[in-house]
Amino acid sequence: TTGTWTLVDASALAETFNPSFTILGAGWSETANVWTKTVGNKRYTFTEATGILTLTLFGYSSWAATNAPTGTAADDHDGDGVANGIEYVLGGTAASRDAGKLPQVSTSGGNLVFTFIRDQASIDGLTSLSVETGPGLTTWPSSHLVSAGAAANNPGVTVLKNTPEAGKDTVTLTEPIVPGGSRFARLRMVP
Repeated sequence: TTGTWTLVDASALAETFNPSFTILGAGWSETANVWTKTVGNKRYTFTEATGILTLTLFGYSSWAATNAPTGTAADDHDGDGVANGIEYVLGGTAASRDAGKLPQVSTSGGNLVFTFIRDQASIDGLTSLSVETGPGLTTWPSSHLVSAGAAANNPGVTVLKNTPEAGKDTVTLTEPIVPGGSRFARLRMVP
């Protein structure tokens, strides 16, 4: 959960925090008298000027608190046919029907072409995103990691930043299809 706690009523203090003030415990860093610590998807912030400790969530957990408060990333909280985790990556919300945002699959020049638009807000340092491919729908022997930054054919995955608009990335996987064979692809997100 999130919250705000007053640890010290700084407004009632006649003095200020001493320059040698520190917060005990590993992982705290200080910039301009504001202390932060990140543990998983939780960010703790202590501000010396107010004496307030704040706990916020970020990444998928923050999105899910509003858009999918029950279930997991694999569930479909709003019943629109798109798993919660995929909705997060594609920029969906519980208030919209998001099936139109699902990846598009086509063929070109003997290649499978798998394309989707990623919401840059889902690049949170915790979420793993990949495109998996295989000859059928039961096994996915090939996995292609989708990078956070721009990439050209890395391997087979291209990421165009801020395309088609600011805050969105066009991600495309191009993979050869074996003559006479089938190729399937899916988007996999792990929060």
